Amino acid sequence: MYNNVIHTIAFSRGFVPGIDNEKFKEIILKDPQPYIKDPKDTTYIVSRHEDTIFPINPEFEKVIIHIITQFGYLNKKNLKLLNFWAHIHKKNMSTVTHNHIEKEDYEGRIYVSGVYYVQVPEKSGHLVFLYPHNSHVTNKYPIMPRAGEFFLFPSTMDHHVTRNLSDDVRISVSFNFKIEDKK
Repeated sequence: MYNNVIHTIAFSRGFVPGIDNEKFKEIILKDPQPYIKDPKDTTYIVSRHEDTIFPINPEFEKVIIHIITQFGYLNKKNLKLLNFWAHIHKKNMSTVTHNHIEKEDYEGRIYVSGVYYVQVPEKSGHLVFLYPHNSHVTNKYPIMPRAGEFFLFPSTMDHHVTRNLSDDVRISVSFNFKIEDKK
């Protein structure tokens, strides 16, 4: 007897050492502007108003380098950063169920998405991954993230963030990567 795996869904998680999250938080909160998919078309905003842009900075670079290095070590593949944005969730804010695949961009390529948590007050909500049990039942996998923690998951995976019940803001950074073979 032997097993044949038809389908698996996995995600990765870890901590990024040496990040000054207070400095990172200041950069994100300094001048929040909406995250716009195409800067030439200001009528199309990618998502909700909690999604904001921020400049490339040393703290973000350390996060991305750590994630790319860890992913390469574990999977023998390279990641190429495609885009990134911050989420600033004030009290009672949440994020609806979504994934990170755009039909016009997908074309059968393999993508991975991720989130890094800059500030996570107590009672500020869970990251929830949704995965199919069958065509009628979807399972939920809730995670209470911690500041300094990151998650990587297939860009096709549906997920949402539950309501922030804290009086303080929850701040996270999302990003999308293209997976490439090592050269």
